[in-house]
Amino acid sequence: MTGPDKLLYLAIGSLALSIAGLAWAVRTLYFVGRDRKWSLWVAAAPFVVISGVAVALAFPPRSFDEARPELEKVAQEMLKGPDRSRNDLTIGGLDISLVIRGGNGSVFFYDADGYVGTFVSGWIFSPNVVPESGGTWTFEMISEDWYKFSYRW
Repeated sequence: MTGPDKLLYLAIGSLALSIAGLAWAVRTLYFVGRDRKWSLWVAAAPFVVISGVAVALAFPPRSFDEARPELEKVAQEMLKGPDRSRNDLTIGGLDISLVIRGGNGSVFFYDADGYVGTFVSGWIFSPNVVPESGGTWTFEMISEDWYKFSYRW
């Protein structure tokens, strides 16, 4: 899924969760107000939602630093092998939409989550040449041989 896809699902999920929360609140107020009693079943829905959020926060998505060894392995394979590109990979927990062998011994990793409108981002492995920002390309050094890039068209 790309960035806009995740944003759309987040918006739809938030709307559905808000409607469900509102329905739960109205029914709970009606139940408690009418019968003047409390039940553990009333707390079941908020408990499930809070548990789900806690699990999502406890297991965040992988980061570049965690995936770096696997990314570097793929970069070395790309530089030594005959393939100029690979599509739709999951490397170290990161969704990579495209890997391209560039000039001067560099390899571009396009982040599948980095596509938003006319903007794309990712990482470049460039051990031989320091890429220079200019025009629509921006490069930021992460560590030796690795740079974060963004491109706007």
